[in-house]
Amino acid sequence: MLNHIRRTAVAPAILAAALAGCATTAAVAPPAGEPPAAVQAAPRPASRPAAGPAQIVTPEFAAVVVRPGETLAMLAGTWLLDPSRAWEIAEYNGIAAAAPGQELVIPLRPYRRGGLTPERYQTVPVLVYHQFAEKSTNKMIVSRESFEAQMRLLKEKGYQVVSLEQLFAFLEFRGQLPEKAVAITIDDGWRSAYDIAFPILRKYGYPATIFVYTQLITGGAKTLS
Repeated sequence: MLNHIRRTAVAPAILAAALAGCATTAAVAPPAGEPPAAVQAAPRPASRPAAGPAQIVTPEFAAVVVRPGETLAMLAGTWLLDPSRAWEIAEYNGIAAAAPGQELVIPLRPYRRGGLTPERYQTVPVLVYHQFAEKSTNKMIVSRESFEAQMRLLKEKGYQVVSLEQLFAFLEFRGQLPEKAVAITIDDGWRSAYDIAFPILRKYGYPATIFVYTQLITGGAKTLS
């Protein structure tokens, strides 16, 4: 815990001392009126909760003790107002999952804008595709089997596919991206992007951006309409 807090300029001794007192019990009862930790409320909260008995909050961070049943996605939904930002908590604390009684520091503001740190900078690969086919030996045309294998490999290796909107925010220092972020684009406007690539992208939940060459949209059987 202290290793994470020392990376910031926020009263490390105060946060550590508060958490030391909270961590003496493995299970912490939820505040009155709050559903049990094992139940994830469907609606996204409009604002962050006030500090509870196992929490300490500053404008930059929330230091918490994980309650039984809580996941990183649930903590992200509560403190970052977006369950999909669970990766921020995981990366900041160097963990893959939350465990009951675990002490965590949740960054409430971007702590690595544009991927810059005193030690290094972050790069984000952009995978560029043009056309797809059921079978192919052409280097510019990717077969269905190859594209499926590539998307599966991204999932297996822990990469997170981000949209170009997220990438632009990253490049403009308005936010940050996962350490293993990657973007996907498809050029031209061939129909195979819809018939072959789209079902596979949807299967893995990956966003992608198509750059359409408008003169190619002729209504033909091989192009998008």
